[in-house]
Formats: sequence, C-alpha cells, structure tokens
Amino acid sequence: MKLLFIHMGLILVFVSAAVAFRYSKKIPAADMIEPYVFDTLASNLTVPWSMVFIDDETILFSERNGRMMLLRKGRLVPDPVLVITDIDTTKKMGLLGICLHPQFGQNKYVYISYNYRRNNMAMLRVARYTFTDSRLVNAEIMIEGISGSLNHTGCRLQFGPDKKLYITSGDADRPVLAQDLKKLNGKILRLNDDGTIPSDNPFAHNDTARSEIWSYGHRNPQGIGFSASNGRFIRF
Repeated sequence: MKLLFIHMGLILVFVSAAVAFRYSKKIPAADMIEPYVFDTLASNLTVPWSMVFIDDETILFSERNGRMMLLRKGRLVPDPVLVITDIDTTKKMGLLGICLHPQFGQNKYVYISYNYRRNNMAMLRVARYTFTDSRLVNAEIMIEGISGSLNHTGCRLQFGPDKKLYITSGDADRPVLAQDLKKLNGKILRLNDDGTIPSDNPFAHNDTARSEIWSYGHRNPQGIGFSASNGRFIRF
C-alpha cells in the first residue's frame, strides 16, 4: 500500500505540471506506463500538507489549519489526533511538515513543524510528540524562534541515514537572510533527535554562525530526502 501511495504522489506531480502548461491536454489510458485508478480517501480537508505511514494500513497527515488526522484502512478517522491551538494560519503558514523517528516502532516519536506568533511576529517551531492511543501527547520543543513569513516559511522534516533530524526553513521573503549565518532562515538545519546540536555540524565550533546550520543559501525548500542507494541528500 505504501508503494501505491508513492506512485500516486508521483503521478499527481506530473499531472499537475502538465495542467500548468497545457490545460486541455489529456493523457490517453493507452499511453500511461501502468494503469492507475484514482480514488478519494477523504474530502473536505483544509490544505493537507504532509503525510507519513504509521504502518501499512495507517497514514498520519497534517492539515494546515492545525489538525493532525489519521487515515486507517482507507477511511478517515473523524477525531483529530492533535489540534494545535497556538498556531498562525495566515496565508501559507500553519501546520506544515511532519516525520517519524527512525525508531518509531519503539519510541512512538512524531515530529511536527508549525507557525505561531510571538510578540505579534510570525515564527516557526518544531516539536516532538509521542503517538499513543491514536493521540499525540507530551509535546517537547526541539527548536523555535525561526522567523516565519506569509510566503517563504518552509518547512519539511526528515531523518537522515545518520539518524539526525533535518529541517528546512524559508528565507521569510528576505533573501539576504539565507546568506546570514547568524540567522536560521533560508537554511537546512541539522539536530539530534532530542533537539540538541550534533558536534559534527559544519559550524558547531564556530562562533560566527549558528551551530544548527547544516546548509545555507536556500530560498524556500519544500522537499528533502536521501537516496536509498548511497544516502546522498536530495533537496527540491
């Protein structure tokens, strides 16, 4: 089932691209590499943004309005797993990327990112929750205080082969921040699974830069991953 959803996601990407350039173009079924059947698993959702597989029959996904939801055996569980209350959902902000801990089967850790307001300014936070009894509980802040934006606010989360947490942040519509090593915007950040800073980060021992930074100079990265064959980092 997981492979099916991956294929569906890729098809939607290509279909969206085709629609963007040629609205009237239709792909004959005979021209498709493999036949697919599209089915609606849930409707009336508010900007579903990110999803992870809890197991082969259960998907955990975020809605940008602050709700974490479950799809179990192809059906939407009506009650939210979590509702973020101190969330800023203005424009493109809200509840964004999510990921599971590499040892989720043992510790049940789920990481989520979302925008909030501090002193009337938009901010970005990453927190860790524990999944138990179809609920997310025991919130622990991994990092916060990253400047948010109505547009370029990130944020994707992914654990790498090194068991470190990678976080994308947007430039908050201020490109100069992406080059500023004292700011966390326009960066790929790298943390230990408890929010501490790895000692082998590029700027871990440099007082002229934020030690959370792993890579900088990014506009608004909306996807990250790692090659299954060689572990190479992929950003898009």
